[in-house]
Amino acid sequence: MKLRAFSKPMLGAALLMLGAVGASSAPDTLNGGFPDPARRHHQRSNCHGAYDLVVTRTLNGVSQSFEEAKFVDAYEANAAAGQPCPTPPDTLQIWAINRDVVNQETFYQLTQYVQQNDAAAYYELAFATLMGRVPDIGMNIGFDTLMEAARLGDPSANFLVGTLRMQPSKLGPKDEGKAMEHFLIAAKTEHVDALFMLGLMHSEGIGTKKDPKKGLEYLKQAAERGHVHATFSAASMINNGIGVKRDLDLAYRLGRTLIADGEVVGAVIAASALLQRKDVKQHQSEILHWLDFAQAHGDAKTKAEMSRFRPQVASIFKDMNAPPAYTPREVRICPQRKVCYVDRSTGARNSCHTYTDYWNDCNTTM
Repeated sequence: MKLRAFSKPMLGAALLMLGAVGASSAPDTLNGGFPDPARRHHQRSNCHGAYDLVVTRTLNGVSQSFEEAKFVDAYEANAAAGQPCPTPPDTLQIWAINRDVVNQETFYQLTQYVQQNDAAAYYELAFATLMGRVPDIGMNIGFDTLMEAARLGDPSANFLVGTLRMQPSKLGPKDEGKAMEHFLIAAKTEHVDALFMLGLMHSEGIGTKKDPKKGLEYLKQAAERGHVHATFSAASMINNGIGVKRDLDLAYRLGRTLIADGEVVGAVIAASALLQRKDVKQHQSEILHWLDFAQAHGDAKTKAEMSRFRPQVASIFKDMNAPPAYTPREVRICPQRKVCYVDRSTGARNSCHTYTDYWNDCNTTM
């Protein structure tokens, strides 16, 4: 799906626009351009994917550990007995993150879990069908199964249905209002990509009345759960005072967080926030440092724009020929957190998501 761009920044120093110029990567494992808005951050992890992983490994001649064998036995026994899906061992659950079901044995087990209204089973069976992995099952049945998974509250199903409703599809004509309904259901389970989409839609007035303040709140929630583009978009709005009173300290901190996570655009945000401060003269060395950083590690467009803007900024400080004397302080990325969606019908713990908080300050004790 091609997402719409956010409103153009209104910074006096037009530097923030430099972040919105492409998504190619610079050397040194840095992303030198615009964070990819289509990148998915939600980590889908459930018992069915874990079971399918063990099946695949067994077919490839890998012996099951004691914990894996115990889980497999419980998974198959519960399917036959109409009992909720067992929780996989932690290591197996981690290995199965974002795994799509591919094995015939798992498809058979899914049909049994579907009979007990296991929302995650509905989703995995629907997605496998739509991908053409389930023999002799038509696409229409796949879409019907997907809609049932969404009705039962599965976060991944509601996000996928919401995405499909953003454009004409087998589910019907484009309907942004219906899309928002499904994103809202997914967002209630902390689905980070759904939170981002709601931030985008409210900020731009897509499928609803334009409300930057409400959009920023959703972007904040997504940034707290590790969404890179939401962090960038929120920082842009805060830097411009869109949807909230301008907060240059917060915009600067979010920019630094993005830098620490390998996003060069964070350097542009940090420099832009510092340039707007009343005490801008005191920050000249750091501003020049981040402009040089963006020029060194940005993509081709960013490099070209920095080559034009850096001399203009330096001339303001009358410091064109002086090298930056700034050494940035260390910025820690917040510790990872884990949240699991509990299936409302079966009580099974599914769709566990581990995320890093990009919003809150984890450096206050330094």
